[in-house]
Amino acid sequence: MSTFHKRIVLGCAAIGLSVAALTGAIAQTPNAPQAGQRSEQWQQKRMEHLQKRQAAMHDALKLTATQESAWKTYVDKTKPNGPMVRMSREEMVKLSAPERIERRLAKSKERDARMSTRLAAMKEFYAVLTPEQQKIMNEQSMHQRGGRGHHGGGHPMMPAAK
Repeated sequence: MSTFHKRIVLGCAAIGLSVAALTGAIAQTPNAPQAGQRSEQWQQKRMEHLQKRQAAMHDALKLTATQESAWKTYVDKTKPNGPMVRMSREEMVKLSAPERIERRLAKSKERDARMSTRLAAMKEFYAVLTPEQQKIMNEQSMHQRGGRGHHGGGHPMMPAAK
């Protein structure tokens, strides 16, 4: 075997040993967060993000003293109901196909009801805003879920911002 071939074989062996050692170390990593802990951490981050967005919106709107009660009502009516509860994959597998679709339909109806509540709260709050504040609300709400600027771009059907 030539010197070149020996170096290649030794290099491949070294890489293989390194990968094997790293794989074993990763597999033995203690204190990996459980699914429940990850969910709680995600929920906490989600709430912190929501509170920051609400504070930014509140500051941008420059609400008058008479509008503050409408703001509080709006925030109360639009806050999340609590942690999202999903069935585990094992639980979903136990359901028949029609039962899974029924479950999805029920979840969809729950989402629709929450969105209807949010819409009513938004309309109620929007009605007490001045035209300038409504413009700010329109612009700020575009940056939430799918608006321009969300993850680097807007919806493909929306016109580009000018």
